[in-house]
Amino acid sequence: MSFLVSPAELDRRRARCRPVVESLSTGERQFVPACNVCGSPNSCVIAYKDRYGMPLRTAMCMSCGLVYLMDRLTQQGYSDFYRDGAYRKLTSSFAGSVATMEDLQADQGAYAKNVMSFLEGRLARGRTVRVLHVGGSSGQVVQELANRFGVRGTVIDPSEEEIAAARRIGLEGIVGTVETWDTTERFDMILMCRTIEHLWDLRGSIQKIRRLLTGDGVFYCDFLDYMELCRMTGHPQTVSKVDHCYWLTLDNAPALFRAMGFEVVSLHMVPNPQFIGLLMRQCAPQAITPMQWPDVQPSMRALQQTITEWKRQPAEPADLPSRVRRKVTRIAKTAVGR
Repeated sequence: MSFLVSPAELDRRRARCRPVVESLSTGERQFVPACNVCGSPNSCVIAYKDRYGMPLRTAMCMSCGLVYLMDRLTQQGYSDFYRDGAYRKLTSSFAGSVATMEDLQADQGAYAKNVMSFLEGRLARGRTVRVLHVGGSSGQVVQELANRFGVRGTVIDPSEEEIAAARRIGLEGIVGTVETWDTTERFDMILMCRTIEHLWDLRGSIQKIRRLLTGDGVFYCDFLDYMELCRMTGHPQTVSKVDHCYWLTLDNAPALFRAMGFEVVSLHMVPNPQFIGLLMRQCAPQAITPMQWPDVQPSMRALQQTITEWKRQPAEPADLPSRVRRKVTRIAKTAVGR
């Protein structure tokens, strides 16, 4: 089996990240003793470093299946991390290329068109629809909604640079996070695109989103399937990262969202297999039925097999032409470079 990031390639990427990692080493961290969604203290540690080489443990809850960082920055530490540009420096170092604001906007624009195709016909016509994009970066997704459906858009993001870009295209922009934002506004639709992994308080954020929605409002959220990413890139250490406090999977996401008060209306299998989109509406929260060991074991066995096969991966596929290796490298950067 071939993976997108070999052990040797991971070492090379970590070497590029080392200066940024060292600059973050003095930041205050905290230990997370229990699952943020179900509260269970029972977990399995599946990685002891993140992809950048930071000594942060990744755990899987043995009660509900949520994957989370057992060691992470404090809430203020993450605010500084995103606001001051360390996040972009780290991801650019790992990818081996610098993403400019124009690159980010182009990427978001292409992504937005795909989401619009999924949302077609799901927004009310004939009245002003208020849309909030949590973690909306420079605002391309909301701008596409405004252009196509005439919505009124607001973007909230911790990056000052990216909110400034959103304001330049006419959107209301708020520097901050949904966890700490204090407002009396209500929205007909809330988007959380490529963001849920970055939340500091998953349950608290989703509960806040419920309060910000109108009674018949809808919530669109997509996520990266952790198990699928491991199958693509290799060892959990190639996937876990300091900026992703939580990871969902297609298997556990519906139950996790029901526990937080949302039921799935429609599933969006976006073009890349590791991305899953969910359109949801509010429901009464339903307690998660704790998994039993037979439920947990298949995931652990799958990770064991992935790790074993990944460690056998050669430094570079010797039988591939150079043009194919370059293409694989470009795919790897797209899949794991953010």
